[in-house]
Amino acid sequence: MNLEDRCTESVYDTGRSVGSHRCCRKGILEYEGKKYCKLHYPPNVKLKDEERNKKWEEKWKQEQEEWKKEDNQRKLILMIKKLKKYDLSDFEKIKKLSDKC
Repeated sequence: MNLEDRCTESVYDTGRSVGSHRCCRKGILEYEGKKYCKLHYPPNVKLKDEERNKKWEEKWKQEQEEWKKEDNQRKLILMIKKLKKYDLSDFEKIKKLSDKC
């Protein structure tokens, strides 16, 4: 295969410590005057990046919600400990404090 027919993207081998070489796949798609394989075609790369970022954003959002719940539970426990000093039988105080969380 001629060099002109190959994908124009530079890639790195996992076995090599330094240096890159041109992708050895056939360039079948053209973008801005350059040939690309399906893997390195810039619109496909952008789409995959967006999908991956969306997945991670959802994961981080879920983790942040869990952290917030844990923080609220810790705050509630601290409030209950403070109430124990005064009057634990007074349920209304505990309820008011828990509503603030």
